[in-house]
Amino acid sequence: MPQYVTEEVLEAALPESVVRRGVRVAGLSEEPSEAVLATGSGPLSARFVVAADGQDSTLRQALGIAFPGGPYRDTYAMGDFEDNTGLGHDAAICLTSEGLVESFPLPGGIRRWVVRTRAYTADPDPEWVCAAVADRSGFRPDAASCSMVSGFRVHRHLAATMARGRVLLAGDAAHVVSPIGGQGMNVGWLDSRDAAGVLLEALGGADHEPLFEAYSRRRRRTARQAARRATFNMAFGRPGMLAPLKRAAAGAMLRPPLAAWFVRQFTMGGLT
Repeated sequence: MPQYVTEEVLEAALPESVVRRGVRVAGLSEEPSEAVLATGSGPLSARFVVAADGQDSTLRQALGIAFPGGPYRDTYAMGDFEDNTGLGHDAAICLTSEGLVESFPLPGGIRRWVVRTRAYTADPDPEWVCAAVADRSGFRPDAASCSMVSGFRVHRHLAATMARGRVLLAGDAAHVVSPIGGQGMNVGWLDSRDAAGVLLEALGGADHEPLFEAYSRRRRRTARQAARRATFNMAFGRPGMLAPLKRAAAGAMLRPPLAAWFVRQFTMGGLT
């Protein structure tokens, strides 16, 4: 689902007065009964805060929470094109000696293609992406139909804790995983669901400290599982002499009785 649709759904479910745009949080302080956010338009106070402000989270840094990790050596190009594959609703993953090609359908007859590259390029040429897809997969997108193209690097990070004081971390502020099957945003949604239940209990009068500590343990465990699976998925898509062995292994795993297990692992099934 495109992100703008997600935002529309969320905003439609919230009272108009709840959403505040253009507010930049510069820091945070904690009082005995509340947390206070420092913003350019004045302080905002709340009993609890969920910091979901991305990989470079201002609030995580203000809390002094370590965020160990770093980049992988893998880089990719990504583009959206009209779907001329005939694959319909199916995704496709090609393991080749030149590197991975991943594709999946988007709404409106669009298909996204992800191609492993030898070096990072912020704005790859759509013609190059189409040629690489054709060389590695046999499908050739139409470069003239390109509606988005970009390059990206991949990282892996995990916050040392996802709760401190009156603040919970969620999403990329708490964990970053490879997007190759990683579903980092979906792991963030799982954080949100868990945080909602925890906050309801805390706002109902329960002691928030043990609730927040338990949240941190659960969410870090799930993030570690997702990161391990994503790392495995990405390693399978690397080029090199082992590519034929990887293809053979994937072929074996996609046959019964391993197929259901392998697909569940690759697509992050079972994460909670």
